[in-house]
Amino acid sequence: MHGFGRLGLSGVPVLPALLCVVLLAGCGQDGADEDRAASDPAAGSTPSEPADGGTATPSAPAADPDAPDCAEVWVTGGPIPRSYAGCNDGDSFVERQALGCSSGQRLVTFDDRWYGVVGGLVREGTTPLEQDREYRASVASCRA
Repeated sequence: MHGFGRLGLSGVPVLPALLCVVLLAGCGQDGADEDRAASDPAAGSTPSEPADGGTATPSAPAADPDAPDCAEVWVTGGPIPRSYAGCNDGDSFVERQALGCSSGQRLVTFDDRWYGVVGGLVREGTTPLEQDREYRASVASCRA
């Protein structure tokens, strides 16, 4: 017998195997939420638990009186305001869904149909955007 201690059923030392399991359990999707939200707006609209342990935030916050209507912002060929942080869709506020670009710009999407760079023009894609060639090319260019 060797000095690693008692062997488990698979021939792997028990202590190192347990340590690997604990370490792998700590691995997660850090940073994946923003990317997923950018490519799937619905992913960013689910309730989440705040880091401070408070109560979960609602998925559809009440309309913001200072925010523009989504129908005014998301017009094909129209400008996306540099100050765009979200818009009102009926009685609820829709937060900005953004993907950070390597250039420092932000690629934003709305309703899995419209997209563009903040300060640029609104482009209309096919639904869902993930299947739209031009949108995918924009994402690749953004991340390059």
